[in-house]
Amino acid sequence: MQPIPKLIILGRDGILNEFREDHIKAPEEWVAVPGALEAVARLNHAGWHVVVATNQSGIGRGMATTTRMLTNWTSSTQTSIVRKI
Repeated sequence: MQPIPKLIILGRDGILNEFREDHIKAPEEWVAVPGALEAVARLNHAGWHVVVATNQSGIGRGMATTTRMLTNWTSSTQTSIVRKI
């Protein structure tokens, strides 16, 4: 019998990064909540799979496009987050 994988789903705004009323429109606007990245690292090292769920209402309001957000996050922000962990 295989072990059941451990999964935790976290929200993004206000949980992993500081909440902004004006929305995060570019990767350089993303600022981690103190201790959040270290907490994700501890979960990973303890065998948890960590997933981030976010609805990004700024896209629906025309402040950013899905393509821009995904391209920016996967290249810039993910790299900087991994470096911090």
